[in-house]
Amino acid sequence: MKKAKLKEMDVLYATDEIVHLAEQDISEKKEVFYCKYELVFQREVYLRCHISGDILIIAIYLTRNLRLGSKNPSYEIFIDKGKREYLTWDAVNKKWRTARVSMLPLPYYCNYSQIYLTPEDNQVLKEYLGVTKEGVQGIEEYQESILEERLEKKYKKVTSVWDAAMKLVPDLPKDWERWVSRHGLEEHFIFYDYSRNVKEGYCTWCGKTVPVKNARHNTFGTCIRCGHRIQYKARGRAGRFYTKEAQVYLPQRYGDGLVIRQFAARRSYKRGEYETPGLLCSETGRIIYGKDLVGTQYYSGWYKQREYRWIKGYPSYNFFYGYHDYKLNNAGAVYKRTLPALSRHLLSRTGFMQMVSSGHKISPDDYLSSLADAPYLERLAKAGLIRLALEALRGGVEITQSHSLAKSLGIDRNRLRRLRDNDGGQLFLVWMQYEKESRKNIKDSVIQYFEKQNIKPENLKFIVNHMSELRICNYLKRQYALTGRNPSELLSTWRDYLDMSKRLKRDITLELFYKPRNLLEAHDEVLRLCEDKKLTLQAADIDRKYPDVDTICKAIKEKYEYGDKKYVLLIPDRIEDIIRDGMALRHCTRFSDVYYERIQRRETYIAFLRKADRPEQAFYTVEFEPDGTVRQKRTAGDQQNDDFKQAVGFIRRWQKAIRPRLTEEDYRLAKESARLRVEELKELRKKNARIWNGHLAGKPLADVLEADLMEAALCMDEAAAEELDAMEDELMIAA
Repeated sequence: MKKAKLKEMDVLYATDEIVHLAEQDISEKKEVFYCKYELVFQREVYLRCHISGDILIIAIYLTRNLRLGSKNPSYEIFIDKGKREYLTWDAVNKKWRTARVSMLPLPYYCNYSQIYLTPEDNQVLKEYLGVTKEGVQGIEEYQESILEERLEKKYKKVTSVWDAAMKLVPDLPKDWERWVSRHGLEEHFIFYDYSRNVKEGYCTWCGKTVPVKNARHNTFGTCIRCGHRIQYKARGRAGRFYTKEAQVYLPQRYGDGLVIRQFAARRSYKRGEYETPGLLCSETGRIIYGKDLVGTQYYSGWYKQREYRWIKGYPSYNFFYGYHDYKLNNAGAVYKRTLPALSRHLLSRTGFMQMVSSGHKISPDDYLSSLADAPYLERLAKAGLIRLALEALRGGVEITQSHSLAKSLGIDRNRLRRLRDNDGGQLFLVWMQYEKESRKNIKDSVIQYFEKQNIKPENLKFIVNHMSELRICNYLKRQYALTGRNPSELLSTWRDYLDMSKRLKRDITLELFYKPRNLLEAHDEVLRLCEDKKLTLQAADIDRKYPDVDTICKAIKEKYEYGDKKYVLLIPDRIEDIIRDGMALRHCTRFSDVYYERIQRRETYIAFLRKADRPEQAFYTVEFEPDGTVRQKRTAGDQQNDDFKQAVGFIRRWQKAIRPRLTEEDYRLAKESARLRVEELKELRKKNARIWNGHLAGKPLADVLEADLMEAALCMDEAAAEELDAMEDELMIAA
């Protein structure tokens, strides 16, 4: 329809009858919305219909305008039945609208009973539009049918291409359902009639009656006839049930390419019909590959909320129901009988045939789509390393470029053969690499055991210097038989036991200690001897990272310990003392590695400032440099209270007392410590590092640390220190 011609048509003015009805209408105040009241007329809208040539004109008048004397329509709807088109002229806003009549800005509270249309005009409207409904509802019905046709035409442009692609997909093989039931679904059963001496049952894999031994409901066993793993089901107790849903794949030729079809399958068993189960097998996805093996994916689902069909793309995510239908990349069994024809041409350089023939469940799309970025998958598959190839799909397998596959994997030819013969995965390869690097010979059965238990070479570092891998394997087997604990848990218990034994000064190089007869009993015994397991294990962990801390603490005790009538400065004997002091005062030495790292490299040391009459009670923790320079002194909650002022004189006397004991090496270490301290403060200021917790929150960290500093070079003589002590005592008494 041309808008210019529509504008030239005569305007349908309101008839005298319509104007009279509008003037006679009585308004009533009604609640049109929650707590909102308006004046509402019995008839809010009037309609007129007229056919001009091939065009139906529908004029819409508002009662409010008619009562003001206006006979002009507020809206004019033009409908061309032949062209299946409609347009609306908005006389109020002077513009054309393509909206349906239901979307026009009429009074929002207006309903069909408040719209007036003469019977004659209503008949004209129904006959022209060919609708069954009357009035505005008839107009809506007609306009919606036009929109539906337009949408259908729009979607057809897209879906016709998809449908054409789907028509080329071959039919299912004749034995497809039988193959799915036997090979695609792993769960098989032997159904038997319960009796004291069960002798036979029906095997779902064999499809025949077979001999049965030691059958118990829901227990697992092996069919004597076919050798498959089965689950026993007593007919009287099985009831109705379904097998677990499994993914199965069907590769087929598709023109010059191939299509991978995915199905979700499961069996249903009804009481009394166990020999004839139902097979539920629905196709959920298709991936079409061209010669370049680039896949185009389709999934089965609802398209635009219109129809259930094949849709190009990936399933969208639904907040309530998760992924639409099924994920299209789950591993499953693959139908093999269509592969020979495909492998001669399209799949000859992929290794896909070898992957499927191995019997492993795979995701065909994951494998084929990964070949472009991981061409080594073909080498692994054709070398018979199927399990390794499957794990390489998930990442984590390091493969370098080399003409030799063995060198690419970091092993030699002999170990490559062993890897293939054992169908080894990533962990088996890690053990092969470890064996080659450490120049050891480990039995395949031992590696298989470690692989099954997910035990890596680094998991045995704590014990491998004392025992061979074979002895470790045998020991774990015996302990498992003795305790019933998982081997991975036993390793953790074993390591804790040795760590605590070491802290107890046991000689763990002796077999009596590193290989106890009953690991759990030995662990519990050591635990009873330790004051605190958590503290002991924390100390053991620190000792592994900083093995010289204990030795250094003992070596410096005589040099740095000092005391008088009021205070003593003690050096810890071991790591546990530092942790315990930090726990008592609730500051960072109990969990920060910084202080142990500094002790390890002899940058600073830790000392405990205690009152002479209570040397066992934590008071202040002091960090000092080798020449006696105090870096930090902190009490409970990482604070420094006024009570430390009384100890300042003691610290000065201590700094003076230790000077004759220091060696040239101590001064060299002190010089390096001072340099590191200056660099650290400079870096903290550069980063504008601040304290975020506690009473010093918000203050620059460098300023706080610098304020803590008590340089050893500023040591006063003993008389000055005693005088300072006396002044501090007087101040305390006055306070």
